[in-house]
Amino acid sequence: MSWDVSLVKDGHEEIDCGNYTYNVSPMYRRAMGFTIGDLHRRSAADVAIILTDGIITLTNKPALYKEMNPENGWGNYEGAINFLAQIVKNCLLYPDYELVVS
Repeated sequence: MSWDVSLVKDGHEEIDCGNYTYNVSPMYRRAMGFTIGDLHRRSAADVAIILTDGIITLTNKPALYKEMNPENGWGNYEGAINFLAQIVKNCLLYPDYELVVS
């Protein structure tokens, strides 16, 4: 399973932010206190700030979070950070949109 993330404005303009596996949920929960799904319907401007803080937390303790790489090989520390960075990039470009997670 994975999160499919996009930005939506007025229910019809959509910007694809990509997808990534749920298997990194423990990593996100430890670093940020929640997972990507918990940001559903938040403003892109808010999400950019929240996820930037998450990236900082993840990158400040790489050994800790790399230990949390999923045992099944689906997803990893580097991919988890890259996914957050992609979302942040789009949120900064479209701050008046809303994050949709499915």
